[in-house]
Amino acid sequence: MKNIKETKVVNFFYLGPPGSGKGTQAALLASFLKLKKIDCGGALRQLIKEKGYFAQKISKTMQAGELVPTWLVVNLWFDFLKNTNLNQGIITEGNPRTVLEAEILDDMLFWLGRKNLKVIYLKVRLSEAKKRMLLRRVCQKCNMPVSLYFNPEIKKCPRCQGKLVRRLDDKVSTINNRFKVFEKQVLPAVKYYRKKGNLIEISGEGSIDKIFKETLKKLNLLKK
Repeated sequence: MKNIKETKVVNFFYLGPPGSGKGTQAALLASFLKLKKIDCGGALRQLIKEKGYFAQKISKTMQAGELVPTWLVVNLWFDFLKNTNLNQGIITEGNPRTVLEAEILDDMLFWLGRKNLKVIYLKVRLSEAKKRMLLRRVCQKCNMPVSLYFNPEIKKCPRCQGKLVRRLDDKVSTINNRFKVFEKQVLPAVKYYRKKGNLIEISGEGSIDKIFKETLKKLNLLKK
């Protein structure tokens, strides 16, 4: 992409309702700015593969659309950040999920010397988000996420030709519960960052490219 401005090290959080496209947009920005991605969801799914009581507990919680404990998320964050060079910008999506987590993560970033934080909030109607989630798939072999909403012609994984399956937490009942959790717990975190003055609101409806370009404009990364 042409007419790009240089930028200093920035730390990004992507927030939004389930199905708002946080993962897709975070991946684009991570590639664009060479950011290191914190994938808490991926880390949790990896823990589930280890099996045993703890893995089952995490699995049942996620499949029900509930939130795993704050202490677990904070531990995953700290383990990641303490092993990441301070000159490396970071990005995550879906975290923090509550005001308490926001306060803890803010304090963690401060103690680790990461002062430049931008929180991007993707605004999407829940009806639209639900359509997207019901058409989300993941490769059974390499775990690559695929959206049949944006790419209805895809039949197999573009990366390894593996079988595409629906995520366990993309059932209608789970989706509805996740929306309730979002409105009750995540929205207050959005308001917390809005009050602090580091929230950037972007419409998450439209094409992936359009949303990304709008994000770059709001971040002042495109030259006029």
